[in-house]
Amino acid sequence: PNTQVPSVASIGTGAARALVTIKSPVGVQIRTNGKVLMQGSQQSGSLVLRFSGRAELIVDDGSKVELSYGDWAHGPLGHPGRKRRLVLNSEDF
Repeated sequence: PNTQVPSVASIGTGAARALVTIKSPVGVQIRTNGKVLMQGSQQSGSLVLRFSGRAELIVDDGSKVELSYGDWAHGPLGHPGRKRRLVLNSEDF
């Protein structure tokens, strides 16, 4: 899997898209349908995550990562030092 995020990158395939913005260096793991697409320490930058089915985003510090998905900017994923795991579904509930 990739270990660094350039300033703007795109990973995965599928119709669903999420914008992940890394504000400062942080440990990240991204999986789609059980397959690891990226893991390790990531530098600041933006990432367009494309997927179908299900995507998982695990970050070591939620305050360093922002998410936009489903036409909604969710903002920071948590408080400083809080590890977060998000599960995104491409289909409506």
